[in-house]
Amino acid sequence: MDLGADLDNVGFHHGLTLPEKSARCTCPPGQVCCAQWNDMKSEMASAELSSVGAVVLVVDGDPTLQALIQKLCAMNGLLAREVADRATALQFLDIETPTAVICGSRLGDGDGIDLVRELRPRLPSVILVVLLAAEDGDRELEARDAGADFVVALPAAADSVLDVVRSIASRRRIRDMPALLAMMPRLLLVEEDSWLAGVLRRGLAASFAVTVTSTAGAALDDIRSRGEPDLVLSELRLPDMQVEQFHDRLDAIAPGLSARAIYMTGGSVTDTLQSFLSSIPGRWIHKPFPMSSVRALLASVLERERPGN
Repeated sequence: MDLGADLDNVGFHHGLTLPEKSARCTCPPGQVCCAQWNDMKSEMASAELSSVGAVVLVVDGDPTLQALIQKLCAMNGLLAREVADRATALQFLDIETPTAVICGSRLGDGDGIDLVRELRPRLPSVILVVLLAAEDGDRELEARDAGADFVVALPAAADSVLDVVRSIASRRRIRDMPALLAMMPRLLLVEEDSWLAGVLRRGLAASFAVTVTSTAGAALDDIRSRGEPDLVLSELRLPDMQVEQFHDRLDAIAPGLSARAIYMTGGSVTDTLQSFLSSIPGRWIHKPFPMSSVRALLASVLERERPGN
């Protein structure tokens, strides 16, 4: 993995406040020198970790990857505990239940996806993450079917790992403070495939309060009864009406809502559907897609269409 260069500067373009650069620092702009990083890490450890107590178990034998995740966890108020193999992980879990388990797909004494499959019924409320080795790049669906909440294909940019760690931190805070759910953006998901709906719901739950419906009609009824959601994420081919009709009805019920509707395509697209997609540039995504892509698209549409922007 080529992650070593990212260890000390990862994530600082994601809204974190940079300290003042010292005169002696020779790092390129946007990076933080080692002395500054160590000072920040110490401050975070005393100000956050002692009060939070949220543990992330990292199961992987790669010391570079372990070091990266440890630093990202510290930046987000989480405490990483590292073990190298399945047997040690199970010993740890006999003693303590972590907030999340981040597991490599290839362990020295077994298969990481099999470990996640074993842990899912045992730890139903724990966030499970699989880091897919390069040789296992075609096993994402298998990992999600095993119960993984997040899957990251390696080698990955450090930002991809950062997104997962931030999601873990967000979910932990939500569990500890249920009132935050009311403050989260509400996403109305329209997906007939129950398996895919479940994958999307779990993958987006850290950032959105997700309501799932299987038809366009049910989605419209939900808007009438519960009020306007912040975003709509819908299958392009709906089982009960044409997507153009659904799109127009969104505005009929909640004017302006159609501008915050994102559509998922899959398979072949007819000329009519292609014309519809052309009318909503930047608000559709083609399946299959990584979860990070749909999260980024939802965030950008919400930010762009938020009142006052």
